[in-house]
Amino acid sequence: MQSEEYELMAAAEDHMWWFTGLHDWMLDRIQKLSLPAGAKVRTQRRYGLPEDLSGKRVLVRVDFNVPLEGATITDDTRIRAAVPTLKAILAQKPRSVALMSHLGRPKGGPDPKYSLKPVAPVLAEQLGVPVAFADDCVGEVAEAVVAALPEGGVILLENTRFHPTEEKNDLDLAQRMA
Repeated sequence: MQSEEYELMAAAEDHMWWFTGLHDWMLDRIQKLSLPAGAKVRTQRRYGLPEDLSGKRVLVRVDFNVPLEGATITDDTRIRAAVPTLKAILAQKPRSVALMSHLGRPKGGPDPKYSLKPVAPVLAEQLGVPVAFADDCVGEVAEAVVAALPEGGVILLENTRFHPTEEKNDLDLAQRMA
């Protein structure tokens, strides 16, 4: 039996977390993230953007698992599919937009052939705005690049699967990503 898909949104102060395509069995795990005290959490079955993202930091999980030959993307369908949603988010004037994705199945850690770096310029061209790139999806490297973004800036974080625990639903990694 296929489970229903949900989206989960949580907001606190100037931050917004938005997860889409979640299945009912995932909701419980996601809601255990260490969100700030007083964070408002909402889940719903239908898709749609939150009503007010202005001035907020937005984290979006996207599907940029695109085929590559070396550093060349051979099919950008998944990137093009995300562009309308990302443009709708940017139209609401968020403080920043951070994008997370996986690419392939690297074994045991970072592998340059699975880097999302080639996606950033293609996405920038399709979005019509600069897209920064962080060499990690968590930690000081990612935090520094996100902090340096201009108002309304977009950043693509490095492959989430470079962290071996990503596929194991590691709660600590999820908290660091949030």
